[in-house]
Amino acid sequence: MSRIDKEPKTMLRLASLLLALLVWVNFSGRKGNEDIERFVHVPLAFENQVENTKLVAETYQFQVTLSGSQKDLDALRNEDVKIRIDLRTASPGVNNFSISSKNVTMPEKLKSLKVGMIIPQSVKFTIIQTMEKEVSLFVFPNGKPAENYEFIDLQVTPPKITIVGPVATVSELDQLVPDSIDISGANKNLSGRIQFDYERQIGRDVVIKNNPEINYTVFISEKQSSRSFAKTYELDPPDLEGYTAKKTSFKLAISGPITAVDWFKPEWVVPIITRDELQRSIGERALQAGQDLENASPDGDQEKPANADLPLNVLVTYRLAIPEEERAAWPELSEKAELLKYKWTPEVVEVGIK
Repeated sequence: MSRIDKEPKTMLRLASLLLALLVWVNFSGRKGNEDIERFVHVPLAFENQVENTKLVAETYQFQVTLSGSQKDLDALRNEDVKIRIDLRTASPGVNNFSISSKNVTMPEKLKSLKVGMIIPQSVKFTIIQTMEKEVSLFVFPNGKPAENYEFIDLQVTPPKITIVGPVATVSELDQLVPDSIDISGANKNLSGRIQFDYERQIGRDVVIKNNPEINYTVFISEKQSSRSFAKTYELDPPDLEGYTAKKTSFKLAISGPITAVDWFKPEWVVPIITRDELQRSIGERALQAGQDLENASPDGDQEKPANADLPLNVLVTYRLAIPEEERAAWPELSEKAELLKYKWTPEVVEVGIK
């Protein structure tokens, strides 16, 4: 081959190489400034919700494509981006809202980023009118207390609560009945926190305002009984210092917790009068005498009331006479005896001046 034939081929190869070099330089120079893309998960934020409304939305998370420089995308955090919907433009009931780049918000420093595809492109939400209402609580006991015990009362604190929910539901509710309280086998007061079956009682769309702690107290008491004794009692002679009690015989009836009544022995008690009861009767006599003097004689001529020498009627009380050996064997005897009420017949005894 001649030298003339070789030169065109060499020139063609050099031209091809130069063109490839130019293309490479052109594209490699643009790569650093070219926009790149990133997908981010973006939460939905509702703004300016109208008072006394409840919002129910189907979608709360979106996927948004953002494009821009590597530097800006590296500075981006997922929480920097939000999709916002202004509820002032929404109406009660079902709303279908189209999502566009206008709903996407970012910090000012990242405004250069461009919003691309948004998935999903719409959101469906419902605005429900709500109301508040105060309702009463009715709680019932379930089961029976222990033998010889009975249910007295059940109190709830607070007795009323405020519920919030859809008008159609709340307007129909006047009271709530929480779960019943099990008192099976109870022999003392019970207390605890009220439990609700929310779905059955108030529905999923209704809530208790401020979520207060609602407590209950169940009052359990031993059954009461009474008993009379055939025994005749004599008054234990008191030292009344200048006064004497008329000899009187008494009958006794007791009442109180059934176990204490059944357990009590008639010889364990003695009728007495105390100096405190005597002084109370004397004081009442003096008060009455002063009133009689004032009413009977405006000039004060009457110095002594007509009833001054008449016997006093003093209330009869009791003294326990449980033998020491019984007390030692059963330390709770005195405590149980104090739970009883003692009724003497007659209830008073005449006391006069010696």
